Amino acid sequence: MPRPPLEPLLAAPQKALKEWAVVCDALASGQQSVLLRKGGIIEETRDFQLVEQRFLMYPTYEHQNLDSVQAPYREGFQTTLANKPSDDIVRIDAWAEVTDLFLTHDLDALLELADLYAWSEDYIRMRMAYKPRKPMNVVIVRAHRLPKTVDVPVEEHFAGCKSWVPLAEAVPLDGSVHALAEDEHDLRVKRVATVLAQEPVLHHHR
Repeated sequence: MPRPPLEPLLAAPQKALKEWAVVCDALASGQQSVLLRKGGIIEETRDFQLVEQRFLMYPTYEHQNLDSVQAPYREGFQTTLANKPSDDIVRIDAWAEVTDLFLTHDLDALLELADLYAWSEDYIRMRMAYKPRKPMNVVIVRAHRLPKTVDVPVEEHFAGCKSWVPLAEAVPLDGSVHALAEDEHDLRVKRVATVLAQEPVLHHHR
């Protein structure tokens, strides 16, 4: 199967990142601040690439699994299924901005940070074992709730195991509310840096 070209994505006025619906909700509520990505899920290189520092959160349902999230998130998992829109709609209620990016091979350190993400220990172990030579992207984001939910019609190019989706029409972000206070977010960033014992490879000054 040919790889879709990256250029239309890069040229799009706004982009959305596909992520499990339960994770999108955890970000929007301020429970979660960390996204973990490896290779194998981006169009041109088959590796995850951070193509945008600000992006909408695109909730997905196909691959999320109840056993792959920690116990405190399982009620929220069921709620996402109960509130799932029709298949021809993507319901977006949040966006995120990347503040820091770390790269790591340290499984134990990632597991120590479990309170900052929704995935289970078994799922993290599985993801770390995938392409073991490639580091895990530890992406720290500050999420924002949109002032109102936006329903985006699903287009053909949205389909497939890709991370990023280009949107033809930008969703207004004005009036959005921070999911987490800035001082609490900064404390989480410092904790990740301490546990991973490194400085971020990317730091976005707000």
